[in-house]
Amino acid sequence: MLTNLEQVERLGTLTRSLLILARFSDDRYAVQLVPLELEPLVQDLISELMVLAEDQQILLTLEFQPVPLVLGDRERLQQLLINLLDNAMRYTSPVGTVVFRMGLKEDYVAIAVEDTGVGIEPEHLPRLFDRFYRTDTSRVKNSEGTGLGLPIVKEIAEAHRGTVTVQSEI
Repeated sequence: MLTNLEQVERLGTLTRSLLILARFSDDRYAVQLVPLELEPLVQDLISELMVLAEDQQILLTLEFQPVPLVLGDRERLQQLLINLLDNAMRYTSPVGTVVFRMGLKEDYVAIAVEDTGVGIEPEHLPRLFDRFYRTDTSRVKNSEGTGLGLPIVKEIAEAHRGTVTVQSEI
């Protein structure tokens, strides 16, 4: 059972997520695309999240190849990365691993997050980026999510002229 403070925090998170999605629906809201080095952003973020991963007994590793500057919105890209990594760690059991990969593929920067989590049934894959869609919460160790993290990832990726896909097996 959630305490009042936990309920208020959960509602605050939900409200912030809904506002972000609403802004992406508004044609006037645009990301601020500026030349950006991804490597320092990713390295700082991984360093911060390693503490959380260690607390959860998850091995978080970074594998990257140098990539050129990208046109990006630092704050939004950071949010995209946090959402992806949080999701991976949420579905990974203790003693599992989460690997963050970044490199150049053809003419674009590719980012991949791979985990040793429980996997996702094929029938859920097409709906993972739908707002409020959640898979079976009994399979996750921490089901505090709102079902908005991955839709936000999709909106941010598309605002940067990118795409997001998922591959999974049980």
